[in-house]
Amino acid sequence: MRISIFCMSGLLLLGCGASSTTKADTTAPADTAQDTTAPPVSPWTVSVVASGDAGRQLQAAVLPDGSPVVAAYADSGDPGGLCDPATPTAGERTTWALSYAAPDGAGWRVEPVADVLHLGPPRGFDLAVAPDGTPTIAALTGEPATLPPYCGANDLGLYRRGAGGAWTVEVAVAESDEAATQEPASDFGTVVGLWPALAYDPDGNALIAYRDVHGGSLQGDDFTRADLEVAWQAGGAWRHVPVDWGRGAGELNAAAFDGEGRPVLLQVNPRDDLIASERGLWVLRSSDDGATWERFRLFRGGMGERPSLAVDPTDGAVWAAWYDGALGLPYVARLADPGRFEDEAGWEISEIGDHVYDEGRYPSIAVSAAGVVGVAYQRCGRASDGIGDCDPSWDAVVFAWRDGPVWEREVVEDEPDGLCGTYAGLVFAGEAPVVFYQCQVRHGDDFVTELRAARREAL
Repeated sequence: MRISIFCMSGLLLLGCGASSTTKADTTAPADTAQDTTAPPVSPWTVSVVASGDAGRQLQAAVLPDGSPVVAAYADSGDPGGLCDPATPTAGERTTWALSYAAPDGAGWRVEPVADVLHLGPPRGFDLAVAPDGTPTIAALTGEPATLPPYCGANDLGLYRRGAGGAWTVEVAVAESDEAATQEPASDFGTVVGLWPALAYDPDGNALIAYRDVHGGSLQGDDFTRADLEVAWQAGGAWRHVPVDWGRGAGELNAAAFDGEGRPVLLQVNPRDDLIASERGLWVLRSSDDGATWERFRLFRGGMGERPSLAVDPTDGAVWAAWYDGALGLPYVARLADPGRFEDEAGWEISEIGDHVYDEGRYPSIAVSAAGVVGVAYQRCGRASDGIGDCDPSWDAVVFAWRDGPVWEREVVEDEPDGLCGTYAGLVFAGEAPVVFYQCQVRHGDDFVTELRAARREAL
C-alpha cells in the first residue's frame, strides 16, 4: 500500500506539515507489536494549486521576493462554434483557458490570463519575470486567418500582468515576412508564434524564440519547411531575426542568456530526411546579437516532450535536460568549454536516471543561486515492463540534483489514486526546490486533472 499524505490547505510557502510519499506496508504482524519504527518522513510538502481541468504545458518562474509562480493551460479546450459560418469546412473554434497562479498567504490565487484560440492542442507558451518584477507570458494571440484559412490564433503575443491581476497583450509578430530571409517559401504566410520561448537580456529586453509555419497547413511544406525565428525588443520596438529557416526547425523551444549575455536557444527539429537529416535536439548561440548562430546537435532522436534549458548564475554555464524515449532515461548536458560550442568535446553529456525505471519524461532543469543543479521529471513505469509501457502503479514525480560529481534522486510524490507528472516545472525559491506538476486523480467515478506544487526543505 502507498502512503501519500498531502498538506491540502495550500500553505506551501508558510511551512505546513510535511508530506510523506514513501511506498510502505503499514500492516504490522502480531509478532512485531513492539516495533515502533516510524515510516520515513518526506522532505516535501505538497499543495493543490488548481483542480478540475488544469495543468497542461505548465511553466514556472520565481518573483523577486522569492515566491514561486506558475502558469498553465486548461487540460481541455472549449468549442465555440464554426470558425467561419459561411465556410463550414474551415473548422470549429476552440479556445483554451490560460491561467496564472501565485501564493497569497492562505493558499494559491489563480487568475485568468486569456482564452487562446488554438487549431488542435496548444503548441506551447512560456512564463518569465521581467527585470522590473512583472510576470510576463509569451503565447499566441489574435483571431483566425482567412487567406489562407487557419482556424486558430496566429500572432505572437507578449502578455503582461498589471495591477489587480489584469493582463494586457502586445503583438510581437504578426507575419512570416517580418523575420525576412529573402527566400519566398520562408517569407510567405501569416501563422507565427508556435512554441514560444521567453527570456530577458542583460539590458532588460524581452527575447521570444518561436516557430513560423507560414500557411499553417496540417500537412505539406508548412511544417517540413518551418522556420525558427526570434523577436527581440529594442528601443521600445521589436527586432525580427531569422535563425534557422527552411529546414523544419522550431518545435518545443526554450531560451536563456548565458553568463556573457549571449542568447542561447534550445529547439527540436522533427524533420528526418534520408539525406542531411535535421532530426533531433539542437542548441544554438549567437555572439553578435543574432546576426549569426552557432549550432550543435545534442541528441539525434525524436522527442515528444519539451526539453529544458537553464544557466548557472554562479559561473554562467549552460545546462540542458531531455528525455531519451528509446532508452527511457533523462539526460543532461553542460557546456564545459564555452569556446567549443559546436564541438562535441565542449559538452559533458550524462544520463541521470534510475535504470530500474522508465523515467525522465517532461524534464525541467533549474539552478539555484548557490549553483545547485536540479531536474524534476516523471517516472512512468518499470523498465522491465517495456520502455513506453507506463503503469500508474509505478508512476512518480522525481527530483534529481547534482551533489558534487554524483546525481542524487528522490521521489517527490507517488499518487496512489492516479497519475502524476505529465507536466513538470522546477524552480528554486532560495535554495528550496519547488516542483509544479499535473496529476490525473480519481474524483468519484471520474478522473480530474489537478495542478500541484511541492516544496522541499532546502538542500
